[in-house]
Amino acid sequence: MSMRRMMPFTIVMLLLLQTLAMNIVVPAEAASGRGGTNDDFTVKSITLGNSSTAANQWVQSDGSVLDYVFVGETIEVTVVVQRFGASGIGDEAPVSIDIVHPIGFVMESFSFTTSPLTGGQSFNQAIQWTPTAAHSVLNTSTNDLSGGLIVQATVNFEDDDRNTNDQREKVVPVAVSADVMDDWTATAGPQFVSGKYPADGGDATAFGSWQTESGSSAAGSKHWRHSSPGSNYPSSAEATRLVQARYMTGNTCDTDVLDPGLTQTYQAYICRILFYSNDFVSSQFHLQAWGSMAAGDSVSMELWRGSGNINDPFESISWDISQGNPSAAPGQWTNLSWDPQVTWEQIPGLTNPEVFLGGSSYTFSVLFTSDSSVASEGFRIDDFVHFGVSRVTDYTLDVQCDNPLNGYTLAPNQMASLYCTVTNNGYAPATIRLQTNVTNDSWMAPFPIIRMDVEGSSNHGTNLIMPPLGAGKTVEFWANLTVPAGADVQQQNWNLWLTDASSASLGEKARFGMDLAVSEQFSVALTSSVPLVAATVGPDDFGLVEFRLQNTGNRDAAFNLATTFSENTGWLGLVQNATGVVQQNPITLTKGERVELMLNLSSPELANPGTVSFNLRATCPSCSTALFGTDVLVRNIEVPVLREVDITAV
Repeated sequence: MSMRRMMPFTIVMLLLLQTLAMNIVVPAEAASGRGGTNDDFTVKSITLGNSSTAANQWVQSDGSVLDYVFVGETIEVTVVVQRFGASGIGDEAPVSIDIVHPIGFVMESFSFTTSPLTGGQSFNQAIQWTPTAAHSVLNTSTNDLSGGLIVQATVNFEDDDRNTNDQREKVVPVAVSADVMDDWTATAGPQFVSGKYPADGGDATAFGSWQTESGSSAAGSKHWRHSSPGSNYPSSAEATRLVQARYMTGNTCDTDVLDPGLTQTYQAYICRILFYSNDFVSSQFHLQAWGSMAAGDSVSMELWRGSGNINDPFESISWDISQGNPSAAPGQWTNLSWDPQVTWEQIPGLTNPEVFLGGSSYTFSVLFTSDSSVASEGFRIDDFVHFGVSRVTDYTLDVQCDNPLNGYTLAPNQMASLYCTVTNNGYAPATIRLQTNVTNDSWMAPFPIIRMDVEGSSNHGTNLIMPPLGAGKTVEFWANLTVPAGADVQQQNWNLWLTDASSASLGEKARFGMDLAVSEQFSVALTSSVPLVAATVGPDDFGLVEFRLQNTGNRDAAFNLATTFSENTGWLGLVQNATGVVQQNPITLTKGERVELMLNLSSPELANPGTVSFNLRATCPSCSTALFGTDVLVRNIEVPVLREVDITAV
């Protein structure tokens, strides 16, 4: 083939290659250098417990299993981070783990950095977490468990631009305490002990009929019954309690209370465990049971205090477990749960139903009572679990305001108004400081151009302490910002923030900023401190009315002042300065400038008695746009009745 015949073929091939090259699309991540699948890190999983200490498991009504833990008990949390893609170059990634309360604040934080990971590799990190607050709610109708603290893990690889999988959360219910309800032993921890108490209150007088039994237990190796094997329970049991208690340690009961009757009966110092209701906002108690009772007898979950008089609802709050329909079949354990607040609220004549259990401290017991008639074997009891929500002191605020989405645009001397509501999302009253400012410092001194007012408070200003805001309560507040007269065209930020003002110093709780633009405008303000009836002027007389003329715009302006009267009978108004010199129109003022003037009002000789009104109006013929502001001053003149007689001798 000759060179001449090859040239067209070569040109055609080059054109084809160019076309193909133009149609090759470079991936976005390649074009930017990083990002995409190869730099995508994710939190793959969060798990609780390990082979030696597993998380507790709760079986829901639908058969699903939920992990839960206990306050004050350490559990291992394992976070798995994985890198996607096929990158052969290892990269480290920082990871944070936050323990978040459902209210919205972070209770505790952990952090770690992965080892260098290539595409497809994972990294496991275990931390030790000890919950400091309970948060669990047991539905007493379904026995379903909900609530919980939030374990939130986040991976923060700088070049990761696929962020929807960077964070994972696991909600972990945190219970108060539990007991497998085995034998009462000489150990230091909480357990259950039997004691017989007088029904009308008083110390324990005997061991009582509660005893443990082996075999087919719901939890642990034993359970409790209130009758002897092969026998019925005793009649006239009064108040036979299975009491949550412990042996005294260190010669003190600390935050619990000594039980003198049990101490005497068992010949050992025994402390009743106290449940401080004021430390909680809700609580539920759980047991498993089977069996039945004869008519007139009962086994109940009970919270008691004081003398423990079972006939006094303020000393003994109880719930008969028969209301939970436990199985009567041997070994067929039934979940039973009780919310004592529901029982508390039903007490006749209660004056504080909204206060959880009245804020008192109680001891939990399983209460057995019987009359003198027929009896049966009664109930078997096992698997005590106490759920609840701790009354934490920290809180978050929900702040809702009516500020414009795009901020405020104002002219000089105009006012921006802001209305807000603040809701305390916490469990306790909050003391809150409310503050505001604008980024132009000259507007804040010597007299701030912002004023705030709070519902229920007589204080106002730019730095206020709100009245204590109750848990779940909402309060209103208002803020008004007036742009200074003569302010130049500018862009500022209006800031408002709320901080905790208690001794706990819990920091800033809410903050938001608003754009504030000052526009160009011609405006004027005619003002006077005189009352509506500005002067009393007799016929052929005059009066002086003080007033102020201010150029409130941000452009220099020349103003004409003219006075009109409601009666066109010869009234005259002249503008003069403090020394009486008449001021000729126009009166030129620079932006923001103001001048103190007087209006000399002269009446005609035959002025009619009564009220005459006048308008002092400012105009600006030289202004290139409309004149805004307070351009008219309206007042009244009172003309008294004048009787005058001239007597001339003839």
